[in-house]
Amino acid sequence: MKLLFAILCMILLAACPALALQPVDTVFKGQVVDIKTSKGVPFVNIGVLHKGIGTVSDEIGNFSIDLTGAIITDTVKFSCIGYDDLIFSVEDLKRRTTPIPLRQKQTQLATVVVKPQYLKNMELGVHTETDIVTGGFTSNDLGTELATILQYNKKKPAFLKKVFISVAESSYDSLLFRVNVYAVKNGLPDNNILPEAVYIKSAAKSGVVEVDMAKYDISFTKPIAISIEWLKDLGAGQLYFSSKFFKGQSFSRKTSQAVWEKIPVGVGIWANVAFEYK
Repeated sequence: MKLLFAILCMILLAACPALALQPVDTVFKGQVVDIKTSKGVPFVNIGVLHKGIGTVSDEIGNFSIDLTGAIITDTVKFSCIGYDDLIFSVEDLKRRTTPIPLRQKQTQLATVVVKPQYLKNMELGVHTETDIVTGGFTSNDLGTELATILQYNKKKPAFLKKVFISVAESSYDSLLFRVNVYAVKNGLPDNNILPEAVYIKSAAKSGVVEVDMAKYDISFTKPIAISIEWLKDLGAGQLYFSSKFFKGQSFSRKTSQAVWEKIPVGVGIWANVAFEYK
């Protein structure tokens, strides 16, 4: 009897890793809310870390994420500017029957940015308005992003003034994007350095979309990345951005929290910055 018990224990232990690696093929639906007000939090990034599985919540915090391809021990991350990140294992998330509560970050006193008098303007990024070479999002999933690196390395900081996005062709009546500004680590976009979310609503079928960024007081002495993020399902259609071969460094990621991958063209995202020259 003791021998039989030991054999059973060995079988169960051997089975545990296999259970952990069991794939999940479930669509999970829920809502992200502010923990204090219980109101839905719009456009929260939701994704399985380092995998192309993710989505974005809608205007009232509702979301639906297809977890096919994830395993029960994978980590799902909820992130939104102005809120603390929240993580769950896939297994724990599937068990939830209540809304996902996000806590607002502790309010800090605003930093007073003193800009020097002697400033010059310069342009960084990939300035192109062509419709001959174009690029687009690599996925229709909510949260997919395109990013271009702004190369800058000086002791004295540059100040981000305006961002420009060149739309080569759009069949949509209106567009909704989020503009993100990332620090760069190991040559890739890393953490978002914006103090608040920046949204673009545009009806442009083609042409340059301009975004005023001066009020966010973003300064930098090293490269940063500017991205545009797909936030809302607009149905079938076409959307392409002006691009250049052999120009700049651009990246994409399939969904929120996925891995950034380099793409073969420089996407038409550039910025006007001011830098100190004395």
